[in-house]
Amino acid sequence: MWRGMLTKNRVLAGMIAGLFVLGGCDDDDDDHRDAGRMDAMVVRDAGRDAAAPRDADMRDTGVDAAQDAAMDLVSTLMLTPENEVPPCDGASDTAEGSGTVTLNAAGTEIQVMDLMYANLSGGVTAGHIHFGGPDEAGPIVLDLGPDFTQPIDRTFTEADYPSPPPEDAPATWDEFVAAMRAGDTYVNLHTAACPMGEIRDQIE
Repeated sequence: MWRGMLTKNRVLAGMIAGLFVLGGCDDDDDDHRDAGRMDAMVVRDAGRDAAAPRDADMRDTGVDAAQDAAMDLVSTLMLTPENEVPPCDGASDTAEGSGTVTLNAAGTEIQVMDLMYANLSGGVTAGHIHFGGPDEAGPIVLDLGPDFTQPIDRTFTEADYPSPPPEDAPATWDEFVAAMRAGDTYVNLHTAACPMGEIRDQIE
């Protein structure tokens, strides 16, 4: 009888131990599954974090490019006899001028500011903004006169654009503004010795 009871107890103990082992395996499996899910979440989150700065950088670059495109054009002038096309034989060797031309971002206003000159062959008889590239003598478009007392300050809008426009000049104000942004306009000052211009510089 005792041997029978011992046998039953051993069987029961074996069954209980097996249940613990199975339970432990289930827990381990659950732990492995949970760890896998956590690892996957970390990988996904890391991917999002890595992508976010690049996306932000791209957006910022686009904004900066748009802002740059909408900025004023500000051109610092250094007028010299050598820049005239063709150079004037009667120009003073030491003639010079300086100033600033600003085209606003909207393209509605051109400002000539603090235009100064010195050592010319004589008094200024005329001053203009011309249409033309660096190697061209182009038509007069905007007149800086009649008063050439220094500094010369002038503001031009579409209402000042000549109608009809001079021969070979842009047909409209907007086309002239586009030419200015492209570097195809210039400022010069004329004297009696140099009626075609004594000093000049490109607006760019």
